[in-house]
Amino acid sequence: MRPTTQRLFSVCVLLFIVSVVGLVLALIFQWPAQLGGGSGNPNITAGELVANGTVTSLPLFPWIALTMFAFLARSRRWWGSLAVVVLLLVVLAIQTARLGVWDFGQEAWAAASAIGVLALGGIAWWLARRPALPRPLLAAAGAVLAVTVVAAGYLEQDRYLERRYADVLDGLRLDRAIAWANEVSDARIATAGRGGVFFQYGFYGEDLSNEVQWVGEPGPRGAWLPLETCESWREAVAGGDYDYVVTTYDRRFPEDDETSREREWLRNDPAAEAISRDGPVTVFALDGAPDPQGCGPRELAAEDRPTGVAERED
Repeated sequence: MRPTTQRLFSVCVLLFIVSVVGLVLALIFQWPAQLGGGSGNPNITAGELVANGTVTSLPLFPWIALTMFAFLARSRRWWGSLAVVVLLLVVLAIQTARLGVWDFGQEAWAAASAIGVLALGGIAWWLARRPALPRPLLAAAGAVLAVTVVAAGYLEQDRYLERRYADVLDGLRLDRAIAWANEVSDARIATAGRGGVFFQYGFYGEDLSNEVQWVGEPGPRGAWLPLETCESWREAVAGGDYDYVVTTYDRRFPEDDETSREREWLRNDPAAEAISRDGPVTVFALDGAPDPQGCGPRELAAEDRPTGVAERED
């Protein structure tokens, strides 16, 4: 392997190691992803963090490009390595365009990532053309890079927590309830409705100390199904020793709905006090256990509303 190629190979390995360490730190400290997480939405899986990259690690496609380059670098046909890298970058551009990444306010992240990749490539090329640098200098540069990565991650984490769920998808009317939950700690919170299923994480609070449970019952093949009657639902809430109940909406999008099945079941109970409301999304503070025997005609009529979550099999 020629000296220039050897140095490029070493730089690729260094970037790969730094990115792996950055990914591990992002998973431990729950730092957001580059694509899909820049808006403050933390509803991202570990797999998405690997695919999209984090504030301290590369997305999956550049990782693949670096790995392919490292494997092909030993070949004398260096242009083959370059072609593979270019092909992967083209595939990445096509894939992100197809998924509509640019429609979610990620233009700034995309531009910053592109500039960062070009800058890293320029530095790698410059280092490869120079004589070997002293090891103490390389060690110092590595230490500075590590400190910079960790510091950048912490700064982004603070910014992320400030904007966490600040603007949930338009029309879901969950912002007010989740903003309330961010200030709550060490509480037991029951959720209900479709929004209570898919946005449970938002109610864990900024310090993630709340216990959150979507109220339901076991079903076949491991299912967790909604309760069908006011009495059974109140009984489940009473047995859960909850401090708060958050009722959301029945349909996929609440649109003009101003109530929900579970809201109707709870709002007239003497133990429940509504402390926040935006349409069907209502936060109730509980002062005691709801009364399963207190379901009247209004509550019984609400049992005919659709759940919007799951259908039972006869």
